[in-house]
Amino acid sequence: MARDKSILSEKDLHDKTSSMIEFIRDCEIKIEYGRGENYCQITPAMNPDDQSYEFTEDKFKIHLASPAVKKINQYTALIHELGHILYQSPFTPVKKLLNRSDWSKISKIAHVVYNILEDQRIESHLSRNYLAYLKRFQTTRKNLGKEFKSSKNPANMLLAIRFFRDDLVKDYKNYDVFKKALEDVEGMDKFGGLRVLISLKKYLEEYVDERENFTGSDKELTQTIKEVGLEKTQAKDLHTSKETEIPEELLQPSYNNDEIKSLLKDGKTEGEREFEEVINIMNEGTSSTDNMPKNARIVKRIDEEYETNNHVAKKLNGIFKKVKMKYKESIDTEGYDVDVEEYVDRFIDGHKLNKCLINTNAHRGVSIIISIDGSSSMRGQMPYVRELVSTLYKSVKDISNVEIKCNVWASNREGEIGITEVNSKDDIKNISITSVDTSDRFFATPTHMGLEYTRKMLKDMSGERKLVIMITDGVPNYYLKGRKVVRAEYYKKCRKSLQSLLRQTPNIICIAMIGNRVAQERVMELFGKRRVIPVPDWYNASENIIKQFKQMVVSTLI
Repeated sequence: MARDKSILSEKDLHDKTSSMIEFIRDCEIKIEYGRGENYCQITPAMNPDDQSYEFTEDKFKIHLASPAVKKINQYTALIHELGHILYQSPFTPVKKLLNRSDWSKISKIAHVVYNILEDQRIESHLSRNYLAYLKRFQTTRKNLGKEFKSSKNPANMLLAIRFFRDDLVKDYKNYDVFKKALEDVEGMDKFGGLRVLISLKKYLEEYVDERENFTGSDKELTQTIKEVGLEKTQAKDLHTSKETEIPEELLQPSYNNDEIKSLLKDGKTEGEREFEEVINIMNEGTSSTDNMPKNARIVKRIDEEYETNNHVAKKLNGIFKKVKMKYKESIDTEGYDVDVEEYVDRFIDGHKLNKCLINTNAHRGVSIIISIDGSSSMRGQMPYVRELVSTLYKSVKDISNVEIKCNVWASNREGEIGITEVNSKDDIKNISITSVDTSDRFFATPTHMGLEYTRKMLKDMSGERKLVIMITDGVPNYYLKGRKVVRAEYYKKCRKSLQSLLRQTPNIICIAMIGNRVAQERVMELFGKRRVIPVPDWYNASENIIKQFKQMVVSTLI
C-alpha cells in the first residue's frame, strides 16, 4: 500500500528505524543513498571539532542503493543492514580467520557461505522482534527465488534453500546438510555463522576436492552472487565490522563431531542470551535510587503572561488523537505485540487498524516532557516558549492518557542548579528566567541537568510512548566554584546524560533557538542533526517552526 509521504516520508521512516539501533548499541549510524549495492561499514571514531571532545561510541555507515536493487525494497534492505549492527556480525575478524592456512583451500567459497549464514542468522533475530519484518524478509526471499538458477556449488544450494527453492536442489548431494545448516544458524550468537561454517568445513573441502584444478575462482558461484540482491554485496566484500576477538574454541584447525555439536549448542545458548540482552536494553528503565543531586534544588519563578495559538492547537489535537488511539509501542521479546511498521502502514492507509493488534492491549497513553533552558540569554525567547507550551496543553485538551509536564533549569557560578517543574496548565505562568528569590543568580546552561532531571520526571510518567522536547538558545555551559568547566570535559558529561535519557526513550527533539551557525552545529553535534530543529528567528519563522515541529512529533511518535 502507498505511504502518505506528507505524514511520514521514507527518509523519516529510515531515520526513525536507525535511531532505534543507535539507542540500543550506543552508536552513530549515517545513512547515505547512491548507486551500487546495499552494505554496512564501520567508520573509525573521529574528532569532529578540533579535539573539543572525542566520540567514544562506534560509528557506522549504511549505503542504500538508489534506485533500489531489483526485487529488494529499500526499507527491507535498511532493516537487513541494521540487523548486522544490532546483532554484531563479525565480518572483519572472520574474513581474517578464513585467510589462515587451515582455511586457505576453501577461503573464497567459505567466505560467501559465511555471509549467507550470517544473513539468515540476523534475519531470524529481527523476525522475533517484529512480525512484519518476518513477512518482509520472506517476501523478498521468495521474489529472489522466482528466477533463481540452480547449480551444485554449496553457496548456490544454501541460497536456493534460503529463497524457498528447495525444489531445485533437493536431489543434490548433501542437500540435507545445508538445509540443516540454515536451521542451525537461526537464533545463534554473533559467532553463530562461524560455528555453522565450521560444521560445514569438511563438506566444502569435499566439494573443492571434487573439482579439477580448482583455484578459488568459480564462475558458477560468481554468477550466483551477481544475480541475487541481498547477497550482491558479498562479491565486492563491502561489509566491514569491529575487530572483535574470536573465542579460542572457534580457532582450532579441526573438530570432531562431538566438538561440533557442542559448538552449535553453545551458539544457541549464547544467541538467546544476546537476544535477551537487546530486549533488556530496549526495556531498560532508571534506578529507583535516582534522586536529585545535592547541587540542585527546586525554585519558585515569577508569574508571567502567555498566549495560546488556537489554530495550531486544533491541528495538533487531531494528531495526538490518532497517536493516542493506537497500540502501545513496546518492544517485546517474541514479536507477539503490535509491530511499528505494520501500524504505520495501516494508520496512513486508514483502514483495518485492528489487523496490527496481535494479542496485545490498546495503547496506554503518551507522556511528553518539555525541558526548557532557563539561562539569562533566554529572556527574550520565553514568551514564545510559554506560547508553545500553552498551545501543546490546549492541543491535548479532552484527550485522556496524554500527559504533558515541563521543567525549567539554569545554574549559577558556584554550580548550583535551580529547577522549576510545570505539572499542569496552571503552572505555565512560571516558565520564566526570573526567580522569586532575587538572590538567585541562575544564568548558565547546565544541559546535563536538564537531561538528567527530565529522565527522573519521565520515569514517573505512565505513558507507553514517551517524547522529550528540549528548548535551548545556547551551547551547553556550566560553572563550578566560580570557574567555567572546560567545554571538552563538559560535553562528555552532557553526552553521558543524553545516553542515559535515550535508554528511557529514543524520542528526543531539540528546538535550538540559535542564530549563530557555530553554536547550532555544536548543539547538533551533541543531540544529532536529525533530532534538532534549528530556529534562528522564532518570531519571523514561527509558522515554519510549528510545521517542522508537527512533522517531527508525527515521525517520532508513530
